[in-house]
Amino acid sequence: MLGCTLAASAHAAPVINFKEPPRTYRAILRQLRALTVTMTHDRDGAISDAYGVEAVPRLFMVDRAGRLAYTHNGYSESSIQEIAKAADRLLAQAEEPAPEATSASSGSGGGRRMW
Repeated sequence: MLGCTLAASAHAAPVINFKEPPRTYRAILRQLRALTVTMTHDRDGAISDAYGVEAVPRLFMVDRAGRLAYTHNGYSESSIQEIAKAADRLLAQAEEPAPEATSASSGSGGGRRMW
């Protein structure tokens, strides 16, 4: 549900399918074809290995500078609030002026880290 909400916004929310057989992945694509979300298939686990994913679901949020800003393992109804707050903080930061513009006008140097 959270991925669908973010996917409908102006922000990227790619979904990576984790080691499903190709037939299952294609069936999932057919079921979700109405969603405007980018999906890719990590059939051999190369993407998940690169990010140290050992269990699913695993959520990563990246800031606009391309830095890892938030991770979350697993899913439960109780985790939605925490994930939504992290997304809100990250999206609010994305609406601020670029770090270069901020440092030029305020005299502060360097980029900012999310957490």
